[in-house]
Amino acid sequence: MNPVALLAQATHNATSGMANALMNVVGAPGPEEVHEMIRRAKAADKTVSINNNCLFIDYQFACYVPPCYDVF
Repeated sequence: MNPVALLAQATHNATSGMANALMNVVGAPGPEEVHEMIRRAKAADKTVSINNNCLFIDYQFACYVPPCYDVF
């Protein structure tokens, strides 16, 4: 495996574990609250993305989103 692919895999593994640890410490908001956060961000013309079960608003971490939530 080339070094770039190795680094990408290591980063993915590390961030995945961090998201799970963060959920255990902070907890996750309810689905309605996540929908409201996304709605307000879009109304304010902000960038909304979800990566590794983490919600980012304008490239800033907002909260952990459990995989069972249907947010879009």
